[in-house]
Amino acid sequence: MKKVLKFILWGIVVLSLAAYGAYAAFAPINVETFVVESGDVEIFVTEQGFVDTVEDFILFPEAGGTITKTLYKKDDYVRAGDTLLEIDPSDYELEIRAREAAIKGYEAQIRSVEEEEANRKEGYEASIESLNAELLSIEGQRKAAEGGRNQTPSANEQIRLLELSIEQAELEQKFAEEEFVKIQALYETGAASKSELDAAEQALTLVTNSVNSLKEQLSAKRREAARETGGTNLAREGDREYFDALAESARAQIDNFRLNLEKDFSANSKDYYLALVEAEKVSLEKAEDMIEKCAVKSPVTGILLSFPAAAQSAAAPQASVATIRVFNNVSITTSVNTRDVDNIKVGDKVEIIRKLRDGDKSYTGVVSEISGWAEIVMSALGVEERRVNIKITPDHELPDLAEGYDVDVKFTVLREENRIQAPLTAVFKREGGDFVFKVVDGVAVAVEVSRGARTSDRVIITEGLAVGDVVITDPNMDGMGEGKRVASKA
Repeated sequence: MKKVLKFILWGIVVLSLAAYGAYAAFAPINVETFVVESGDVEIFVTEQGFVDTVEDFILFPEAGGTITKTLYKKDDYVRAGDTLLEIDPSDYELEIRAREAAIKGYEAQIRSVEEEEANRKEGYEASIESLNAELLSIEGQRKAAEGGRNQTPSANEQIRLLELSIEQAELEQKFAEEEFVKIQALYETGAASKSELDAAEQALTLVTNSVNSLKEQLSAKRREAARETGGTNLAREGDREYFDALAESARAQIDNFRLNLEKDFSANSKDYYLALVEAEKVSLEKAEDMIEKCAVKSPVTGILLSFPAAAQSAAAPQASVATIRVFNNVSITTSVNTRDVDNIKVGDKVEIIRKLRDGDKSYTGVVSEISGWAEIVMSALGVEERRVNIKITPDHELPDLAEGYDVDVKFTVLREENRIQAPLTAVFKREGGDFVFKVVDGVAVAVEVSRGARTSDRVIITEGLAVGDVVITDPNMDGMGEGKRVASKA
C-alpha cells in the first residue's frame, strides 16, 4: 500500500512539472511596449563658449587717393562718426565733370535724332502734297484727252512724275543709308539685334534698287519723247488706262509716304543713347558718393590701436588705414564639430546659458559669424577634434556677463515636423537591416524599418511603421523572438 501511494505521489509531481513546462512554453512574455506616434523632432548640440567684450575693428576706406590730412594719432579715443583722415577728391571731381559732359553729349545726340526724324516726316508730308497736285494734273489731262483734244504735254507729265518719284526715292535712300549706319553701330555695341541689322540692310537694298529702276525708266521716257516730232498718238497717250496707270503710281507713292509717317525710325537710336545716359548717371552718382567718402569716418567708438594712415601718403580701398579697439561690444565665441557645422547658418537663433549654483540663466542670440576653416584641437579626453569657430551676437545687453565668462551655447542642428518616432532601443539589426518587433494580435512580429535622424532616446522611422503601431522597447530581453506571444506589463 505504501508503494502504491508513493508511485501516485511521484506521478502527481511529474504531471505537475509537465503541466508547468507546457504553461511556461506557451505563456505570453511580459514586455514593455511603445505606441508609435508622430511629432516634431529637434536635435540640439551644446558647446562651451566664452564672453568677448573687446573687438578690434579694421577700417578700410571706400575711396582712394592722396591723403591730405590726418586728424588723430595712435592711442587716441575716437567716437563713431568722427573724421579720421581726408583724401584728395580731385580724381572724383574730374570724373564727375567727364560724366556730366558725356550726358550732355548723349542728350544732344538724342535731340539730333529727333530733329532728323522731324525733318524726315516733313519731307514725307511735302512729297504727299506734291503727289496730290500731280494727281489733279493727271486727272485734268485725262478729261481733256477724252474730249479729243491733242495732249502733247502728257508725255512730259509722265517725265515729271518719274522725276518726282526719283527725288522722293533718293530721299528715302538717304534715310535708309543713315538708318543702316546707325543700326550697324548699335549692333556692334550690342544694342541692336542681328535681325534688326538684316532688316535695315534689306530696306536699303530695296530702296536703292527702286532708285535705279526709276532712273532707267526716266532715261527711256526721255529718249522716247525726243524721238517724237509732232502731235501725240492719242490712241496711246489719251487712253483712259494710260492716265489711270499714272494716277495709280502716284497714289501708291502717297500710301507709302503715309505709312512711313506712322513709323518711329529713331526708336532704336534714342533707346541706345538713353541707355548710355542712364549708365552715366549711375556712374555720376557713384562718383558723387565717393567724394563724400573722401572724409573717412570711424564707424565705431573706441581706441585707435593702430593708425597706419598717419604715415602713409595715399589710401586705397584694399589697404587698412586704422584698427580701432571697441569695448563693451559683447559677443560669444564658441566652436562646433565639423559634423555639425553644415546644419548651422548665419542668422540661426541660439540659446546662451550661464550656469550658476542657484539656477541657470538663459539668454537668446543669433549666429553672426562662421569661420571658413576648421582648427585641430584636443578634447578634454585627449582626443583630436576638428572644430569650426562661431561668433554669437546676443539679442539684448548682458550686464551680468563680463570679459572671459564661460557660457554654454545651445544650437538646434535638426528640426523636422510631423515625423513618426520610435524608441531608439526598439530597433535591432538583423541580416544587415534595421528591424523592430511589432505586436500583432499579441504576437511579436519582426518588421523591417528605415530610420532617419535620432535624438538621445528616439529615432525617426521613415518606412515600416505607422502611427498607432505597438512596438516592443527591448527586443533583446530573454526569451524574445519572432512569433512569441507577448503581453504588455501593467
